[in-house]
Amino acid sequence: MLADSAGSSAGRCCHASGWLPLGRAAGEGSRWATAALALCVLCEAAPSWQDERLLEVLGLVDEHLDCRSSQTCSEAAFCGSELWAPLVASLRRAVACAEVAESVEKGSSMSAQPHYFSFNQTMAHLQGGGSLMRMNDGEQGTMHPGFNAPLSRLTDTMLRLQLAAKAECPGLCVGMLNPDDKEAILAIGPTHLSWWMDAGFRVTRELMQTGHLAADRNYCFGLVNYRPKTGPETLDMGEFRAAWSAVFTNRTVLIVAPADSFFNTRCGNCRPISPLLYGHGSRIAPFKRARKVYALNPLLLHYSHEHGAQWQGVVQAVQEAAKASGATLVAVSWGTGADILVSELACRGLQAIDVGNLYHTLMGGKKARNVDIDEEVTE
Repeated sequence: MLADSAGSSAGRCCHASGWLPLGRAAGEGSRWATAALALCVLCEAAPSWQDERLLEVLGLVDEHLDCRSSQTCSEAAFCGSELWAPLVASLRRAVACAEVAESVEKGSSMSAQPHYFSFNQTMAHLQGGGSLMRMNDGEQGTMHPGFNAPLSRLTDTMLRLQLAAKAECPGLCVGMLNPDDKEAILAIGPTHLSWWMDAGFRVTRELMQTGHLAADRNYCFGLVNYRPKTGPETLDMGEFRAAWSAVFTNRTVLIVAPADSFFNTRCGNCRPISPLLYGHGSRIAPFKRARKVYALNPLLLHYSHEHGAQWQGVVQAVQEAAKASGATLVAVSWGTGADILVSELACRGLQAIDVGNLYHTLMGGKKARNVDIDEEVTE
């Protein structure tokens, strides 16, 4: 009935590329996506509906998200609320006022120009207590509606990454590369530059044009976990280690990573000290000057993508581990899941950094070369 009411005007309130992903996510059981999809349809139908009818159906959407009326509303109450709530609130306002959200259909205005921080500015942000998620090739490919086959990743993951990329919480910075700054990428290495110029930036520009990446915000340097090798910000390996060590100096750190083959190396062969925490490991870079270092029990994380209903457990486990250990900084290595988790933690007031494969880079030599083909093997 709602779809019929929308008629031929469907697509004015919500961007055309969002309908199919929202429908898929709602079908997978996402409470927030179901509410957003309902509001998109309502917004299309609003001009032809009476106010009383709109308010009645809006009340049903509100009831759907109200924990007091549901026994299974943990996702609405906790996981993703900082990211989904602003979108749902915006759609609800558009419906209540029976207005057409033209700015959503047009996407982000390309007249606005993003500002990109340099490597040094990004390191200063981290050393000053800021959080960082890095939206590079894997994240951009996953969040792009048209660049992954539908079975290669969950729709919920795509939507969460899209929302994480737009999160605006105190101290949180999105790491990304400037498509127009070849010198900044060349400083990391010619192989990086070649790949981004030939393939990577095509996706970046499309995400900008569709509004999935905002064109009016500040971005940190997306490859900050790689060593600048040329140019004005050049660092040798010792200087690079020192810069990252300063981020964790005198901090109690919680390492969050799955039980992969590199977990024991990350935490210095730590061992279980509780069902939630690992500890008593030796210190490796960049944690050698940290006050204390703990790790979340890696069995609490899946190595593959999390389903929407599982995210609440992940976020709560990390929060409980940080509280139990006294950690004030969370270092996450978890593929694309790291960025979603970082945004959730940062929006809850906990400093979190997607460090990715930083550990390999800081080891130098062949270990660094394994993750950065442009790295020198001199050690």
